[in-house]
Amino acid sequence: MTKSYGCYLRPDLDRLSVVNLLATTLGLEPGQLMSLDQLRRDHDRHQGPAAFEHPLSRRPRRTLLIYQLERRAIGFRTELDLLLDPTEVPGAESELDIARSLARSLREDVLVDVPGGTPNPYLWLLVRPDDQLVLVHESQAHLDDEPPVLVIDEDSREPFDPASLIGGCE
Repeated sequence: MTKSYGCYLRPDLDRLSVVNLLATTLGLEPGQLMSLDQLRRDHDRHQGPAAFEHPLSRRPRRTLLIYQLERRAIGFRTELDLLLDPTEVPGAESELDIARSLARSLREDVLVDVPGGTPNPYLWLLVRPDDQLVLVHESQAHLDDEPPVLVIDEDSREPFDPASLIGGCE
């Protein structure tokens, strides 16, 4: 079953650093990761401009994780989107599991969507390297920046209790 996860990392990481971080953190070989851009290029080279709808079904057999990287100028500098089958990648059962692992590996904060969702699009879950979970608000001062950035209001921190969610945290 394919899942899509997203997170924001505070440091500005290049492609090679992201591959090494994900491989080390998730116990994969770097060759088991592929960028979505590379997968699209390979598809177009072999299939032409045909529809590209299901990336995991088009991946090379050895690829277990497809990632997309976007770098930002300020705030949380690296945006990561991941496509994977959690049954093939141990420790990747949820977005929160991955964020916790990345925060510990980086020794830096990681931002993810609030598990279970929230009606407030500017509310995020900050995952600390010590496994502390904190709700934070996006800074209003940067909402109209182009290109888009993600900066949190450091004074908006509120404790987050995963047990407060119906069914707990995924």
